[in-house]
Amino acid sequence: MSAFAVSFIAGLILVGAERGSEWAHSWINDLDRLAEYSVDLEDVETEFQRALETQLIDRVDDERAEPLTNALEPWDSFVHDLYGLETAVTEPDELASAEHEWMTTQTEREAIEAILDTWVARVDSQITEPVPRKHMRSALVDAYRTAMREYETAVAGTDLADEALLASVRDLRERLASLPNDRAGLNVYKSLSEFERVTALFDTRPEYVPMPAVRESEPPRRERLPDRVADARAELLRLLEGGTDVVTVSGDGGAGKSRLLAATGQMLDAQSDCEVFFVNTPEPEPLPADRDVVLFIDDAGRLDMDYFIRQAVEEHRDESTRDVDVQVVAATRSAYERSVSRFVDGLGSVTTRTLWVNPPTERSLVQLLEPYDTDEEIAAQIVQQADGNPFFVLLLAKLAADTEADPLTLERALSNVVGEMTSTEGDLQRVAEVDPAQVVERLLKWIAVHYEYVEPSDESLLTDDLPALDSGLARRDQLDSLTDAGYLDRKGKATDPEFTYTHRYDVVADFLRIKVLDAQQFRTYARSDTVQRKATEVARGIADLESSPLLDLYPEVRETIHAVSGQLASEIANADLPLNTILDAERYLMAVAPSAVPIAELRAKVVGGLRSDSLGDHAFRFAGRLLHEVGDGVSVDEATEWVTHMGILADEGELSTAEYGQVLSHAVRNYGAIGALEAVDDVVATIQNLPRENTSPEFAVALGNAANIYARARAFDRVETTLAELRVLDDHYHDDKTCDALAMGLMNAAGGYGAVGEFEQVERIRSEVDTLYRARPETDTARYYGMLLANAIADYGNRDQFDSVTRYRSELDSLAESESTPALRREYAIGLYNAVSHYARDENFEQATEVVSELEDLYASSDEATVRDELADALAELTAYVGTDHRTRAEHVCSKLQELYDATSDGAVAEATAKAIANTIEVYRRTEQWDNLNAALDDVRRLYGDFPNTEIARILSRALLAAIASYAKTTEWEQVDETLTELDDLHTSHPTESVREDLVGGLLYATEASLKAGCVDEVDDYLSDLRALGEAHGDLSTLVGSDRFQGSMRELVAASLRVDPNTTAAVLNLLPEVCDGSALIATRTECERAVYEAVEHDEISTATYRRLLDYL
Repeated sequence: MSAFAVSFIAGLILVGAERGSEWAHSWINDLDRLAEYSVDLEDVETEFQRALETQLIDRVDDERAEPLTNALEPWDSFVHDLYGLETAVTEPDELASAEHEWMTTQTEREAIEAILDTWVARVDSQITEPVPRKHMRSALVDAYRTAMREYETAVAGTDLADEALLASVRDLRERLASLPNDRAGLNVYKSLSEFERVTALFDTRPEYVPMPAVRESEPPRRERLPDRVADARAELLRLLEGGTDVVTVSGDGGAGKSRLLAATGQMLDAQSDCEVFFVNTPEPEPLPADRDVVLFIDDAGRLDMDYFIRQAVEEHRDESTRDVDVQVVAATRSAYERSVSRFVDGLGSVTTRTLWVNPPTERSLVQLLEPYDTDEEIAAQIVQQADGNPFFVLLLAKLAADTEADPLTLERALSNVVGEMTSTEGDLQRVAEVDPAQVVERLLKWIAVHYEYVEPSDESLLTDDLPALDSGLARRDQLDSLTDAGYLDRKGKATDPEFTYTHRYDVVADFLRIKVLDAQQFRTYARSDTVQRKATEVARGIADLESSPLLDLYPEVRETIHAVSGQLASEIANADLPLNTILDAERYLMAVAPSAVPIAELRAKVVGGLRSDSLGDHAFRFAGRLLHEVGDGVSVDEATEWVTHMGILADEGELSTAEYGQVLSHAVRNYGAIGALEAVDDVVATIQNLPRENTSPEFAVALGNAANIYARARAFDRVETTLAELRVLDDHYHDDKTCDALAMGLMNAAGGYGAVGEFEQVERIRSEVDTLYRARPETDTARYYGMLLANAIADYGNRDQFDSVTRYRSELDSLAESESTPALRREYAIGLYNAVSHYARDENFEQATEVVSELEDLYASSDEATVRDELADALAELTAYVGTDHRTRAEHVCSKLQELYDATSDGAVAEATAKAIANTIEVYRRTEQWDNLNAALDDVRRLYGDFPNTEIARILSRALLAAIASYAKTTEWEQVDETLTELDDLHTSHPTESVREDLVGGLLYATEASLKAGCVDEVDDYLSDLRALGEAHGDLSTLVGSDRFQGSMRELVAASLRVDPNTTAAVLNLLPEVCDGSALIATRTECERAVYEAVEHDEISTATYRRLLDYL
């Protein structure tokens, strides 16, 4: 038995057992000395090699398994490489020396990674194709599990069967058993799912609960899909099924983004044929080239995951080399949304969407509490304190489970977590004259303020503040204990010279930073020397707070954050630091205090200073942040100057032409967003004046965006100039990207012309896009062609040109049939919806029903969520124009939608169904079918119970308003009051303007009906409720419309005069409470006319008239 193998296996046995102690080293020496005649370790070694070979065969094909197996032979050579030994023949003493002791003082995870790194390096030298690292890790873990079982059996019957050794072996086996082997569940591309992370902190595994969200609109289409969606997971699946290339999921810390990604991935993995991958660390690994892939990227902004986005979407979407798609879902904190979007936008003609996660409903939050068996009173208190944040719910639930003492507050819950972190056992517990809890708390705050701690590079910075951490062993052991407990993340391989530690939970890091700022201790931690060394990290930590959900609890800290950001911006700009570092740090600070960043000074440094490696890349990133802040702390002139100087960097070769093109494209979008058309003109002119050799296909994307902006501004001369330049670029490059940009620009131009009825131009452009599509079908032109046709159907319908609607429907049908892609079917479905909408508006229900049948056939053949959504919206649209003579048709549509909802339980279908029922309720009200109205209202209530989101709340409120009007008409006052109470409760849960408008309308209905019925006693209560709404929300006339409000108040005055002039005085006295300014003057004028008409017709006396004038 060689010394290599003895120490190799012995070292693995002892990992984690009193790491670094003399006991461990003595056991290694004893084993080396006794192994030759006490136990035949060669059998164990042979078992490990055999098991490893078996595992490889199970995981990879024979052709790839051979080089992996060859890399392990000869075995002595492999171990030699593992230890980094220099001599050919090595004695056991050399293995036990300090130079090689790392192998026996690491965790089992580190040991596996160290062996894996050696193995990969040996394989990499023998093969040219990518190394299957994931499969190799799985094989290694399982092989050691098998070998350790054999070793435990062998040791148990020898003189080495010491109880401590056997306990160590069993402990290692247990911990090896907990290592992920990547074989079960998802094809995971990350070490821990968010579910496992939450489990580490809370000892419970929360299920996914529906999360509402806001979807991005799709200009220039007139989108009917509601902005708000009931379930973000369903919307994510819809977007992916519809062929969206990149979806950015944005939200506050703790909002549940990671759980959303994990839940979506689980559903995709179970229900689709695509390969699902997760990633949360920059570890390049090839994606499969023979299957559709969805890559979920967690924390994309904070970890600078643009590498993965670019690799997956750009390289793997090369249509000439692969027949499958790669789609990306990137979750990011709100603070980094713009940064992620900038990289995504720079990808060119890929389809991108953003989904903004909203707080879950109260009912969903209560679901998270089920594992804690919390009583209703405590649950209600937790939900109220959490303010819609799922992570806060879990923190408060943990606090409630740990202690019943009041108060149950979020600050106390976070302090409780920090208390647990400070009591995590490490070597500090054994250091004399040290308060471990105090030292650990300061360590945690130091890491939070500096965003990370790098061992050993940051040792001197840390130990200046915390001398108790001078001991490297104690410091590393404490950090590792916090990592093993699930509070910190550690990056770095076992053989790397450095390890980086960061807080695992953003909200906890935010809390620690806020406590430091609130105590005015920021500069105590971030001293000038540490800022010099860690400027970017300190700035990033401050920027994180800008989107922290905790800031609402500490509003006074906002001012401190902005003040500190301003100080840092000035200090870093003038520091003796590399320009790259300065730009990176200032980029983060610009997100917090853009006006404090010395833009002109930085521009001068970039253009006039010494060049450094990758300066262009850092200036490029800074430009992206600066352009996002245009109009919000950064002026258009400042942005234009920076863009001009980016051109200088491109001329000097510091910036690639592709990156420069992305800057220009980004500038166009942001200038257009604030209506700065002259700045857009400057960018277009810059592109036109550049020599062709100084451009790239990315410049076409900028021009395509410019065409969109000009078309929406109806600046058609500029549209045509831009399109002409796009044609020139496409002729020059004949590239897919330029072709797609031209098609996009033409589609936007057609939308602009169609909106103003210039259909000759629409036909001209349609013909050009058709020619482009037929000449280059391999590009994305077909999708833009489909969008053009769908939009044109809407435009022709707006002008009642139904022959053209039919013609474009036919063209879109042919296009969708020939392409047969989800993206084209979606455009076809949108076009059919547009047709249904206009036929129904024209009351051509026969034609509308025919088109709905086409949509039903399309959904039946595709079973795609995007088509289903359009079908549901089209059915709901039919009911919007159904009059009282078409009640049966409306009921038939509602029945169809109910069936669709029962079959899918989909949130978007629920919204469409609720909308259709609400429209039918209005028909019942007009035809006085009260029983049907009440039954339909109960159906809307049930849908709201299933999906209590803002959109269905708006629909329910409109239905309740119709019910109040009907009950008031039939003088069912008890029903009126109950329904008003329900509407008021709905407004409390969803205090939106639309629900408030209906509440005001309901109170006005009830007041007028009460007066006309002579029920004066009810009026005072209704007027009091109106007064309370006015005090809380201001001018109510803006909600219901000035004309409608004035008419309603005039009717109230007229009705009250016929019943009780004293009530009229109460109505007139209400006016200043519910409207102001010009609205108050106009409303008083209308009311004065009603009073004057009453005295003219002798309905009131002159004395009463004069008395009432005092109120006007």
